[in-house]
Amino acid sequence: MKKIIYYLIPCVCSLLIIGCTKEDQAIENSEEATLQHILELTNTFLKTQDKITTSAKAIDPAIAKIDITAFLDSYGGPNSSDDDLNDAYADGIAASYKAAEGVAPPNPGGNVDNTANAYDYVGKYHVDILDYQIRNKSNYVSPNNVFKYNRSIGVTSDYLAQDQIQLNMTNMMSNNQFDMWYLHLQQQLQTANGLISQTILAMEAAGKISTLESNILYHYFDAQENASSLTNFIQYSIQIEDIIINSSYNHPTKRFLLSAMATARHDFNYWQ
Repeated sequence: MKKIIYYLIPCVCSLLIIGCTKEDQAIENSEEATLQHILELTNTFLKTQDKITTSAKAIDPAIAKIDITAFLDSYGGPNSSDDDLNDAYADGIAASYKAAEGVAPPNPGGNVDNTANAYDYVGKYHVDILDYQIRNKSNYVSPNNVFKYNRSIGVTSDYLAQDQIQLNMTNMMSNNQFDMWYLHLQQQLQTANGLISQTILAMEAAGKISTLESNILYHYFDAQENASSLTNFIQYSIQIEDIIINSSYNHPTKRFLLSAMATARHDFNYWQ
């Protein structure tokens, strides 16, 4: 009996290894199929858009671009957590407020929610808190017309606390650090000719985001940059988000992609 067991153990182990390998391969294939689905949908979307010149793009709000770039730059990375997510959109709000100095508050478009996206709240908080700061806290956030990062973060923290969301204030930058970081974001966008799709490639090269995340977001923002209308882009964004929601991507990847797209969708609608 012992001999039989002795001979069976390697066989069982081999079966387990083969089973695990097949399961891993299935996940890998599923992830690749999801990426191809996204690329195909993006190519179809781009083909349907009107041929328009770069200077006449339907969606080109510089303020939204620096907000979204700030969020991506602050949050990107393989070890990012839910706490990092909260801190990142607080940084994005601050960057957007600074970029909006001297600009009249916009008249946002209609409802662009995607209730299927569990991270839709990230984009909604972006515009809700930003709008609150611009309309109600401008004298506090920018005393004597000088933007103060720590005050913007303080307002954001108090606003979120009402909904039992806490910011990790120990991770926040100093005012001088923020000013230097904001300058870096401006230079990054300038180098990329104002194209978020190009800043995505730079973030991948710097190790801030994975190749998969870069591939998806590059094509996502390329679609935004070539969209003939905000409505078309919003519809496209929700389609891509729904594909990611139903994908086999791991939780951190889904969280990053879905929160980034929610931020883009709400921000472009706010600053249209």
